[in-house]
Amino acid sequence: MEIGIRLYTHTFWSTLDCKPIITEALIPIMEDHFRNEAKSMECQVIEMNILCDHVHLLLMTTPKVALQDVIKQLKGSTSHYINSHDFISEKFAFQKHYEAVSISPIHMSEPIEYIRENKAFHLKHSFEDECRLFKDLLRKCGLP
Repeated sequence: MEIGIRLYTHTFWSTLDCKPIITEALIPIMEDHFRNEAKSMECQVIEMNILCDHVHLLLMTTPKVALQDVIKQLKGSTSHYINSHDFISEKFAFQKHYEAVSISPIHMSEPIEYIRENKAFHLKHSFEDECRLFKDLLRKCGLP
């Protein structure tokens, strides 16, 4: 019996310049595209939340494809898909940078809940606030 290695990562990134260009109508299109694109790379989107200016994904990947390549493909193909179908009036793009943190399978409930509740978090906090809080949390854990 083959035991496969699974890597779980909470990752997030914003639209270019954090522009709030993701419409409610665009969200289900992006969700489907992210899921299908991940599947094509033998990955899985475990949880997802898409807001007007950024995306949160909890991904299951394997060592076959580097995480940076998975994210590059997800971001690039989604941007291309949106632009080639003219879903919005302006050019769509994501920022180049992203944040990612690995998740132990036994601690999956915490990031799943965080991702699900992210819209409520952003009623009081900006994406920049979230990035600062994330970096502060990493420092408290002794990470750079």
